[in-house]
Amino acid sequence: MHRPVRVPHLLALALTSALAACPPLDPPDLATTKLGPIAIGSHLVLGDRNEPALVILDVDDGQFVGLRRIPLETAPSAIHALPGNTDQAATAVVVSAENRTVELIDVDDATAPAKKTLRLSAPFEGLALSPDGLRAIAYHPPGTASSVFHNTDEVALLDLSAAATADDAVVSRTLASLGGAPLSVHLSPEVGGRRWAFVLSEEHVAVVSLDNPDVAERSVPLVSLTSGGARTPTGVEFAVDAAAQTLWAIVATREASSIYALAVSPGTSTAVGESDFDVRLSQIPGVGPGGASTLVALSEGTTSGLFTLTTQPATGLVTLTDVATATGQSLSVQVGVNRIVLFPGPEGAPQALVWNASTGLSFHVIDLVRMWKGQNRAFKSRATRDRFSGLTPIPGTSRFIALHADSDRGLSIIDADSDRVTGFGRTGTVSALELSTDLNRLFVLTRLGSQSYLVSVDLDTLHSEPAPIPDGADGLVILPEVTTVAAVAHRPYGQVALWPAALTTPDTTTQLLGFLADGLFDRTR
Repeated sequence: MHRPVRVPHLLALALTSALAACPPLDPPDLATTKLGPIAIGSHLVLGDRNEPALVILDVDDGQFVGLRRIPLETAPSAIHALPGNTDQAATAVVVSAENRTVELIDVDDATAPAKKTLRLSAPFEGLALSPDGLRAIAYHPPGTASSVFHNTDEVALLDLSAAATADDAVVSRTLASLGGAPLSVHLSPEVGGRRWAFVLSEEHVAVVSLDNPDVAERSVPLVSLTSGGARTPTGVEFAVDAAAQTLWAIVATREASSIYALAVSPGTSTAVGESDFDVRLSQIPGVGPGGASTLVALSEGTTSGLFTLTTQPATGLVTLTDVATATGQSLSVQVGVNRIVLFPGPEGAPQALVWNASTGLSFHVIDLVRMWKGQNRAFKSRATRDRFSGLTPIPGTSRFIALHADSDRGLSIIDADSDRVTGFGRTGTVSALELSTDLNRLFVLTRLGSQSYLVSVDLDTLHSEPAPIPDGADGLVILPEVTTVAAVAHRPYGQVALWPAALTTPDTTTQLLGFLADGLFDRTR
């Protein structure tokens, strides 16, 4: 099975950790893209608001083989693919705020009713799924709830496992957030059979047990431990210390010099209703206004082996800090550095690439092991000819996809080890990227003048093959199980172009127009 990697992507480094890459390219219409199309098994699945239904395009190696519809009671608010859950493969998770339900639907069988319908207590529109697909939280995202007089602090904890009955799978809770509605919800990976949700709201984080939903959450106020003042969380990165059965969560905040490390571990309390886990909070130094931070695993660690890497643009300092001891090492690199990506070095040890996104004419490669040991020549600098706005690593290599602030020459591949830069001539305006490491290809959606193209780049040879897209497109989707790449247009009645992922040429294009409209295709209900 081919597994696609979306850019910006996640790169695993010894511990399960997420790292910051360049910001995602904005979708043309977020309200539309919440309804897909998304890849689920061998299908493209999307929601139809006009005639409440899931629309399923069956494809195989770039060929359209059928269209089906699964009727819904009410218009869907969002659809998700159920991740990582092998006992519920090919399952769509459909949220309906109007109907106050979350439905698990087998998209392989259009004649069967929902595998499970979970009744909710409120018109939730947001849904966060655990990486293994066994737990979820429904909540009210900021500014999206369509109902009035609803409790913005209320969430619903959902058990999506096949063994859970619909009656027992939903637990509603009002979080002790002091009136701060959730800004976002992040579900952790599994640690020692446990999972947690981190609910970010103004000035604090609520840590909720997903596997024991009846116990109280732990609410962690985010106050600077050095200068005082409340902080607003903006994101979470997770890492797992399996030996100590500890979950590490690094919480970034909007304000300067405020990165927090939360260590979550099993607790000792057995009292009914009390939290059965402990949370330890520490503040990580080394990040300045507009700076970047990420997690990195090093075998040189003193306790957990987990470090934060942060930048201070005003001073040009890059700091590597052991999250368990809050001790660190700093390098003076270049004033303005405010982006970080990680990649494996020649011997597999993680290295960092840092740069200033505002200037985009140079980057710096840091040997993190040498840096932690305080050795000389811990970093080297590289200059580029063309200004770039973002760098995204190609997993397992020292090569990066560079996006340039140029509508005519917008893409290149940079090798951080050899200084080799491979350009692609006229690339047009790049609007979407999909990177598949198993297919060993980069797929690019770009526009030159009035013509849109899908470009397939072989990552070994860097040979590119452009194919025109009839009538244009707004986004890309890879269907890994049937080695298909699709270009999707977010417009009334739907439009999609299909190719075999290994043979994206003009001669292999299949175009489907208006697949949401009645009468254009035969369909079964």
